[in-house]
Amino acid sequence: MYPNLNYKEKDMKKTESLGTKITSIFIGTVLFIMILSSIISNHKIKGILNDNAKMITKQILNETKKGFQVYLKTLSLPVDLSDKEVKNQTKVL
Repeated sequence: MYPNLNYKEKDMKKTESLGTKITSIFIGTVLFIMILSSIISNHKIKGILNDNAKMITKQILNETKKGFQVYLKTLSLPVDLSDKEVKNQTKVL
């Protein structure tokens, strides 16, 4: 009966489907960009953390080495003093 009404309904459906398509494309694009940026940042962060861990390990090893060297020097000092005392005492005898 009302042929003009059918055209309006069809136009509304086309408009709704176009809006839905645009919205879904926008959401899909945003999701793709978010996933891509998270993958890239995850890769960069892992590299940075590995580099920091290597640097910290080297620093710890160097400090430990210095500590052991000081410890060994302190241990050898009383031995040297006692050796000198023994030599001095033998000279006296």
